[in-house]
Amino acid sequence: MVAEIRQVAPIEFSPVASRILTGAWRPPCLSYSAEYLAWQLSFPGELTPKAVAAFSGGEAVGFAAATVRRLDSGQGRFWAYVLSFVGVLPEARGAGAARGLYSVLLPLLHPHPVVAFAEPSSAGERVLVDAFEQSGASVHQLAACRAIGFAPRAYSGELRVVDVPASDGLPVPRDSASQVLCNAPEDEQFAHYMQDPRGRRCVRVEDSSGDPLGWGMAAQVETLTAFAIVRVPMLESLFLSHENAEALRAFVQFASVSGAGSAPAPVFASNLSFVDEPLVKAAGGRSLPSTFNAYLFGADPLITSELRAVNLEVI
Repeated sequence: MVAEIRQVAPIEFSPVASRILTGAWRPPCLSYSAEYLAWQLSFPGELTPKAVAAFSGGEAVGFAAATVRRLDSGQGRFWAYVLSFVGVLPEARGAGAARGLYSVLLPLLHPHPVVAFAEPSSAGERVLVDAFEQSGASVHQLAACRAIGFAPRAYSGELRVVDVPASDGLPVPRDSASQVLCNAPEDEQFAHYMQDPRGRRCVRVEDSSGDPLGWGMAAQVETLTAFAIVRVPMLESLFLSHENAEALRAFVQFASVSGAGSAPAPVFASNLSFVDEPLVKAAGGRSLPSTFNAYLFGADPLITSELRAVNLEVI
């Protein structure tokens, strides 16, 4: 029986949260190390990351938290929470811990918009959506985030990939008619992204004239398997100014050789829901079994009405 649910300090609680999330999620999944969680839960911005924990017999058995991102809807930019890092240890399930976590966490996030991801048709998804509906927040479902895998492949085109300094801000102009909710980190958030303890680079693809065709991040993501922690190149927060398979191939090739190893490695993307399937296939990608439903809760209807997808990484 869960005796108590209370707010906790996100960074200081990261080692305990790491133990809970590692025990709650079944491999293959992200490796929720204390260092990774502390980095995620210290993102700067106009909002402050929040975290809550469930306790039973004095022992922490559940955790939920929200970090901070600045987003671009095509109609303007706004600050929002990204709710993730939710887990309850198997021995504590069935006692209402997850619902209790949300009942304490959601008021801490109100009245700001919240992006969240959930496994389709899971008990966790039902609890998540019910919690927001009961809180009176609007619920807007976005396109499902499908994982994509790319085999390493040499790219010999004329496009080039260059690092983006934090001071550049969002390096590709947004089309106000876009239906994709985009990650739009300002200078401080850019700098924080580059402090990812696992390794990360923010890059831009340019044509031969130096005009930008897209931008994104290549991270060395640590994945927990049944046997070990494996580092894999991951494309995150990708944005293409227009449909261009060659630009996507250039991103993939860069990510495949961005790690410590000398040989090109397979590349993954946790979310390319905003890229049409034919373009993904033309760039050499194939869909993987992993899928997460994406939601935007509590945002102004004027912001959400035309949005169909989000380009944030699934965390």
